[in-house]
Amino acid sequence: DFRNYAAAGVQLHPGVNLIIGENAQGKTNLLEAVFYLSTGRSFRTARNQELIRFGAEFADLGCELFSGGREQSIRAVLFSGRKPRQLYIGGVKQRSATALPGVLTTVLFCPDDLLVLKSGAAGRRKLVDTALCQLRPGYAQALGEYQKLYESKSRILKDYNDRPSLLEPLPEFNYRMAQVGAILISYRARYLRELSAQYERSAQLLRVRISELRRRKKTTQDAQELFWLDRRMAALSQMLRQTNELAALTAHYYERGYYRNEKYRL
Repeated sequence: DFRNYAAAGVQLHPGVNLIIGENAQGKTNLLEAVFYLSTGRSFRTARNQELIRFGAEFADLGCELFSGGREQSIRAVLFSGRKPRQLYIGGVKQRSATALPGVLTTVLFCPDDLLVLKSGAAGRRKLVDTALCQLRPGYAQALGEYQKLYESKSRILKDYNDRPSLLEPLPEFNYRMAQVGAILISYRARYLRELSAQYERSAQLLRVRISELRRRKKTTQDAQELFWLDRRMAALSQMLRQTNELAALTAHYYERGYYRNEKYRL
């Protein structure tokens, strides 16, 4: 009872799997189910109720996989009402989704991701957060704590006119948000530095191929390849420039800022 599926099961090949079908048959829904089991959230909506098939009371997702050197299982049960979802890893109920990263690692690319170059910073932060939550469980824990602190502080600032006593713990919230924020910035800076190095290696390969094509007598096929390589090089150069700027900015804030915290295993 997930999206348009009343019931479905699929066995994926260890190599490349190509999913083919007509429009509106559920190809993206299948990918969404895999992504949900990987991250504990959908990449299309923030409301779990929208993931449940129309007329059903709940949706039950599950998978079995080999991860971390052993057989594992993940299960997510989503409810149509206000009842909170239930997450299980290896049959053990989890208090939150923070234990999911690293069990089923996924990389999602959607057409909307192309907008990350031109859109605001929120899209880029979301892209970095999604990757880091899977690569570093400590980051997922810190991000979860920061979001809770942010929500609590927002409620305080919203309601303090009626209840001035709410302002008393505000300095503690600010202090802890600064601590956890510094941890997030440190993770992001390290990730962006490595990402920048990967971009540079990819750019170097493109430069070599473009140089080869420009030196020799071009066929029609060569001209087409050169056209697309030039476009890819331009996009990669833009991403490299933005990544270097972000890495420098996050490193600057961390170097000026707070401290390390062993709880999140920096």
